[in-house]
Amino acid sequence: MKIQGECIIDSICLVNQDDDIIDISQVCSNINFFESIDQYFCSGRLSVVDSRELIKNFKLVGQESLTVKIRPRDDTNTQDGYATKENSIFRTFRIYSITDEKVLDTINAKTYVLHFVDPKYFLTNQKRISKVLFGSWSDILLKEYRELCFKDREEPANLTDHWEKSDGENKQLVCPDWTFTELTDYIVATAKELETKSPFENDMFFYDTIFGGVNRFMSFAKMLTLETPVTFDTYPRIDIATGEDDPNMNAPYTGLNTQILEFERPKRANLIEAILGGAYASKLTSYDPIRKIDRVMSYDSGETYHKIKEKNNIFPLVKLDYAEKVSKATRSDGQNVPDILDQYQTLSLNETLSADALSFDRINPTNIFSVSDQLVDSTSSENKQEYIANEFKDDALCKRNSLLLLMDQLKISVVIPFRTDISCGTMIRLSLPLVEPNSEKASNKMDNGSYLITKVNHEIEPIMNRGIMRLECIKIGYDTDLVNYNPLDEEPTGDKNS
Repeated sequence: MKIQGECIIDSICLVNQDDDIIDISQVCSNINFFESIDQYFCSGRLSVVDSRELIKNFKLVGQESLTVKIRPRDDTNTQDGYATKENSIFRTFRIYSITDEKVLDTINAKTYVLHFVDPKYFLTNQKRISKVLFGSWSDILLKEYRELCFKDREEPANLTDHWEKSDGENKQLVCPDWTFTELTDYIVATAKELETKSPFENDMFFYDTIFGGVNRFMSFAKMLTLETPVTFDTYPRIDIATGEDDPNMNAPYTGLNTQILEFERPKRANLIEAILGGAYASKLTSYDPIRKIDRVMSYDSGETYHKIKEKNNIFPLVKLDYAEKVSKATRSDGQNVPDILDQYQTLSLNETLSADALSFDRINPTNIFSVSDQLVDSTSSENKQEYIANEFKDDALCKRNSLLLLMDQLKISVVIPFRTDISCGTMIRLSLPLVEPNSEKASNKMDNGSYLITKVNHEIEPIMNRGIMRLECIKIGYDTDLVNYNPLDEEPTGDKNS
């Protein structure tokens, strides 16, 4: 009988510094893998029920290697029904911590947790880089990544499964004794993708996924185009109770692996964080210390959303371009419907004055390092010259800050069965129920169910040969314009879910 999230654990091998090897798959009660678009390398933890004193006998001290081989169910593989190597978890990690050790007197055993991370995490935080780097930001990052983490200097195609080119080929950076992680922080925040022309401009992310075991350098704009081919829903699966096999594990409403097991919305909005953090408006002051001139650039999220609407049909999470209303209302004696007693208006969330809530102050180094005989107008975005330093001539810094804040505004946490085709940095479609009278006929035009996956926790039970995936998903905008949408005036459409 097929089960949800079915997988087979081929081995979970520990190797200590003396080359002693043991397969702990039979004493592992739970294993978690974590991936996120804001984490450069995958990590995880493994719970052990130990009756053989492995910590002593195998000298477990936090320097061990952990190799995990797990194959999810895949009906397309006619040999044994499980995923091929390309779609399996087959990776080596480094143990770095042992915690929560407890003795179980009732069964003469102990439990503890092994924490692990990709071995490249140590390299990228230990060795420092002190040299001048040339080329595009994407080329610089790939070159340093290759030289630091891969002794055989493999071809770039074997080190990544997606690497986007960044704008500008003649960048130059004097790396000031940074670690690779610090260099990556700088490049990710600075690079502009070459082809997608994202409305947010500086929208690159460098991250790792558990399947494949290689890193990605991908823009947010690209992530929005990577759709998962199936829809997930909350309808019960009768096949689980009857024991009947479903011929299609991925069928909507009936497939075992397309069911949403749990979901909740930890956050719908936080306007204090958004307004004061610069999600909808901010400003950047670029100062030329030689000419003693500064330039103030205001960021307006309304212009960014206008471009996103044309490209991805995504609308703001709030009403922009309109003054906010503060209303005093109550229900008078004998009245069934409340009345507005008083009302006044404040700033719109994206107007110029609202930008004062957050200001970035930066030094423009153009004339400090320029070899020109004359002073250069460093505040002009039209000025073209040889690249000499990271200049601040536009609001790209404000846009990236806005993107990161918007990604933290509307979140949903979802639990689905373990499968091979889900990873962070891709889109997922969720069919979620509405809680209202006649919800079977209700629709929600604000939310078409399309979300971006930003974090994944793969949770595996080796003894049961099954697993689940805990997803954190986000939206940076609604699917219809709040200004023109009035759901109270709508007639039921017959759609089952939002």
